[in-house]
Amino acid sequence: MARRSLMRFRSGRRRFLRQVLPTPLALVGWGSGCGEEDGPAAATVGAKDYPEQLMLGEVQALLLERQGLSVSQRIPDAAGEPADALDPDRRSHSVSRHSMLGTFDLHREINAGEVDCFVEYTGTAYSAILEETFRPEQTPDEIYAVTARLLEERHGLRLGPRLGFANDYAVALPAARAGALGLWRLSDLAGRPGLVLATGEEFLERADGLPGLFAHYGIEDPPEVLTVDLNLVWEAVAAGDADLLVGNSTDGRIPARGMVVLEDDRNYFPPYEAAVLYRPDAPPEVARMAEVLGGAMDERRIRDLNRRMEVDGQPPAEVAAAFLDETGLSL
Repeated sequence: MARRSLMRFRSGRRRFLRQVLPTPLALVGWGSGCGEEDGPAAATVGAKDYPEQLMLGEVQALLLERQGLSVSQRIPDAAGEPADALDPDRRSHSVSRHSMLGTFDLHREINAGEVDCFVEYTGTAYSAILEETFRPEQTPDEIYAVTARLLEERHGLRLGPRLGFANDYAVALPAARAGALGLWRLSDLAGRPGLVLATGEEFLERADGLPGLFAHYGIEDPPEVLTVDLNLVWEAVAAGDADLLVGNSTDGRIPARGMVVLEDDRNYFPPYEAAVLYRPDAPPEVARMAEVLGGAMDERRIRDLNRRMEVDGQPPAEVAAAFLDETGLSL
């Protein structure tokens, strides 16, 4: 019997998901913004296409605009909230509708000067952008230091202090299903044909993505891959279309839905610590903002913020404003 293709996905199921489930968040870029010669300094904030990133983008935008900067924010048509979801007194930056393709496109935007800053994760930059190979003995401190140095040397970009949490890749499934199948570690996926794994398309392309994961663990007959929009992987599992999903470790739905994250028992994934990536020629307030956010969010805090969005349904802009009110952070 011929081995199934790693990249095979069930097109019929994908069409079903698109028909019955809400429109997902499209990947976000946040607006270009060169200020007028006699006007206030302008900054552009970027984000990716899931609630944590949208909220972190709002935090950056609010901090900057409270210092008098003209902040532009572009959100996609399907960003999950109307442009006026937050009271204008609390969010005054301009909003326009736009969509981007993913991490790679966002890096192209910042290198082209169309985005000034966004929150990136060290493992993403190290593996997917810088194309460096992670070794299990490397520590989070080493990955951060090397990533910061190479981003500056190769791209002229600065990486601010770490925010205080890591958002690692998580291969997860419902606890009851994990118990029934005896799946607790990534190595347990070997020799388990017939499973279906839901993932976003970007994870199929990254150097730290799915093909490398299966090769690292020696999984010769891997789960069938169901490729859906990133924000539909949860619905794919809930609908019975997939057994497992590839998500984020800080996602508030993991505890809320009783999910088990498979242990990376052979240390495939690098650490993914969050930090503000920014252009050194951006207004000086951007660098100050990156410093202020250093250590501002530990894992407990980010999980709570994500829960408010992903479980309680609060808009990212509202959660960001509440976070700044609760912590009193300012430049």
